[in-house]
Amino acid sequence: MRIRKIVGMTLAIFALSAIDIGTARAADTPTVKASAAPCASMRQLGSTSYLHADGQIAASVKQFYGCGGNYGYIWVWESFRDSHHYYWTSLEVGLYARGRSAPYGYLKMSPAYSVEEYTPFAGTAQLCTHARATMLNTSPPWLGSATTEIVC
Repeated sequence: MRIRKIVGMTLAIFALSAIDIGTARAADTPTVKASAAPCASMRQLGSTSYLHADGQIAASVKQFYGCGGNYGYIWVWESFRDSHHYYWTSLEVGLYARGRSAPYGYLKMSPAYSVEEYTPFAGTAQLCTHARATMLNTSPPWLGSATTEIVC
C-alpha cells in the first residue's frame, strides 16, 4: 500500500512538472496574428510572388479582388516563422497602381508578429495594380521584398 502511495505521488509530481514545462514553452512563443479575408467573394489576381529574406523564402505576396475593391496580401511561411522565432522588426504590404508611387492600401506592422495580413480596401478595380511587401530585421540585419505582377 505504501509503495502504491509513493508511486502515485511521484506520478502526480511528474504530471505537474510536464504541465509547467508545456506552459513555459507556450509563453516563449509570441501571440501571432492572422487576419480573416475582408469578404467571402475574394479571388486572387495574377500570380503569387515570393519574398526572400535571410536566405529563405519568407512570405507569399498576393493581390486579391473582392467586395468591389483590391487588396494586397502577405502570408509569412511557417518554416520562416519557426526559424526566426516569430520575430522581424517590420513587415509592410501595400497595393499600388501603375504610375503611382504612393500606395492606395498600405499596412505596416512593427514589431511584426503577424502571419497573414490584408491591406485596407482600395477602390482601384478600374486601375492596373500590383501588391508589394517588405520585411526587415535590424539585428541581425536583413531585408526582403517582393512585388506581384501588374494586373489590369
